[in-house]
Parts: sequence; C-alpha cells; structure tokens
Amino acid sequence: MVKRKKKKGIGVLSLKNEQKISLSKTYDYGLIFCVIVLTCIGAVLCTSAISYFSAFSSMLRNQILSIIVGIVICVVISIMDYDYFKLFGIIGYFVTLGLLVLVLFRGVEIGGAKSWLRLPVLGLFQPSELSKVTTIMVVAIFFGRLRDNEGKPWINVLMMIVTCAIPLGLIAKQNDFGTAMIYIFAIAIMIFMFGIKFRYIFIAGGLGLASLPFLWFNVLKDHQKGRILAVLQPEVFAETYSYNILRAETAISSGGLTGKGMLNGDLTANYYVPVQESDFIFSVAGEEMGFIGCTFLLLLIFGILGWMYWIGFSAKDSYGKFLVVGMTSMLAFQYCENICGCLGIFPLTGIPLPFVSQGGTAMIVNFILLGIVLSVSSRRDRSTHVYDMANTRSYEDSKTISEYS
Repeated sequence: MVKRKKKKGIGVLSLKNEQKISLSKTYDYGLIFCVIVLTCIGAVLCTSAISYFSAFSSMLRNQILSIIVGIVICVVISIMDYDYFKLFGIIGYFVTLGLLVLVLFRGVEIGGAKSWLRLPVLGLFQPSELSKVTTIMVVAIFFGRLRDNEGKPWINVLMMIVTCAIPLGLIAKQNDFGTAMIYIFAIAIMIFMFGIKFRYIFIAGGLGLASLPFLWFNVLKDHQKGRILAVLQPEVFAETYSYNILRAETAISSGGLTGKGMLNGDLTANYYVPVQESDFIFSVAGEEMGFIGCTFLLLLIFGILGWMYWIGFSAKDSYGKFLVVGMTSMLAFQYCENICGCLGIFPLTGIPLPFVSQGGTAMIVNFILLGIVLSVSSRRDRSTHVYDMANTRSYEDSKTISEYS
C-alpha cells in the first residue's frame, strides 16, 4: 500500500513502499510502436531531403543518434511513476529558465530567431524546446490542485499565470513566436478541459480580436507581417514571402496519387524547396509518397494524437489528465502548424514536424514527452486506490473518480 506524507505547497509526494505495477502488462506497446513507425518514415524522408548536403553523413548520423538517445530516454522516463514528475518538472523549469536567460546574452540566431545555444560536444541546443515540456509539467500541478480543490484557488491561478508568463516573455524576447504559440495553444486546451464557461471563451476571443490592430502595428515585425500576407495573397508575394510556400505546394502536387517513390524525388534531390529537411519536410512526403502515402501519414499522426488524448482523459488523477492533455496539445499544434504551413493555409512559423523533421533537440524532447505520456498510460490501471493528494484519503470505489476529475 502506498503511504504518502502530507505536504504543504504544491503537493510534491513522498512515497514509501511504492505500489507495484506490472509494467510488462500495462505498458502501452501499441503507442510506442506507432511512434517508432512514424519516426522511421521521418528518417527516410530526412535522408532524401539532406542527400545533397556535403555534410550528409554527419547530419544523418546525428539524426539517427538523436532517435536512439530519444528512445532510450523515453523508455527510462516511461517506467518511472509520474508522481515524481512534479518534483522533476519544478527543477527542470528553473534550469530551463536559466538557459532561456542565457540565450538572451549568448544565443545563436537562426532563421530570424535568437533561440539557440552552442554547447561543447553537443553543438546547437534550443532551450525553448525543453522549456515547453517543463512548463507544462509545472502548470499541470496547479490545474490538478484547482480541480481537486487543494489550496486557495486564487493562489493556484496566480502561480499558474506567473509560471506561464516568465518563459513566454523570454521566448518572445528571442523572436521565437512559433514556440510561444505552442505554449498558448496547449494552455488554452488545458483551460478548456478544466471546464471554463463559454462566455469567458467568447470574452477572451473578443479581446483577442480587439487587440489585433495593436499587435499588427506595434508588435509584429515586417517579416512576420509578410508571412501572414503570404497566406492571404500568395501570388503578390511570389518572389518573397510566398516563395517557399509555392514551391512546397508544387513539390507536394508533383507526387500525384502514388508518389515518385522513397528517395526518388527529383525536386527534393535538387533542393527545390528550401529547408525541406525541417520546416518543409511534408513537401518531401508529398513528392515521394503521393496522396496515398500522405493520407497514411496523416492517419498515423491522427491516430497517435487520439490515442494520447484518450490516455489523458482516462488517467486516474487530475495531475495525470492535465499533464498528458497539455503534452498532446503541444504536439497537435506543431503537426497542424507545420503541415498547414506547407499547404499555405497557416503562416509559416518555423515549427518542425514532430518525430519526422531533422533536428536533434526537437527529436529528443519529443521522445521525452512521449515517455511522460507512456508513464501515465502504464499506470491507468490503479483501480484499487485513488488518492486525494491534499488529504491523503483513499477511495476504495473507483466509481468516485468522476467526482474528483
């Protein structure tokens, strides 16, 4: 039986004689298999996209190494009880905050965003990628406390706002609005899941619309305005802001129904679409896999996201629910933004396609995120006891879960 010491503050748990769970029986092999299939497809697409590079061998080696390291970290995290992620999340949150501050002084600018650090041995590292995960890990604590009526509500709300605002401000200072949008979307979905009334959603939407003129004239820079105009009037900006989008659309449409075959895309081989190994990796999929292959790829992505949301909704405690929903929402936004950006539906923000695009930091962070989800999934069968983290009360009847979730 689990014995938990009652603690004040944010509810970090002290465990003794941790409840034994047979991970071999509860482990979500199906989910990790689907993600590995997606990653393998991505590795082939990346191989095709970077085949013309002079540094092809080193780039491919780094990508494969990132995948292997990511999978190992994912498995290690997944076998841990996610109750510990509260403490790890807090520690990681402050570490990533320090790295985000360091970026402001020693950051490397790539693609207009000064969001990278050059580290010894590791090379380029993007702290904002890891900060996304640690921030959601901490924010989920306060959502769980609000749902379970732990502590004073206004304190939880205030702490949640501060927790989100600091990294958001630092990332906006780096001119990385794409990553900032991921934060905002994930938090918005968590708020919606919490049960906010629709009138507040309409009020927030109205305030957002009212703020658009201010944002356009005082916040957005010229290249960001250009990316928005490129979606509205692509022909007008065909030689500037729409250039990459129009080329991506051409590459996607050239694949036809069945595609030209993996590693056989002639446009890809001639680097027809800039940054095709990362931001425009879907153009490589369209040319080489065609409509049928892209449909399979989209169904696989939708299946993974649906599976992860189901894990979140069926988690046995509030923290697990909000943790998984927040993590999954980050992935969902990245998939939507990257693919819709390639199709000219959304403005480009430089967001890679998770588990598919080339990039070491993003790949490892995505597998960390997956490990967190798998940890919650493996422990959804704690049907004998559900614990109120504030009062350490045990509820024998699993039907009472709905009263606290």
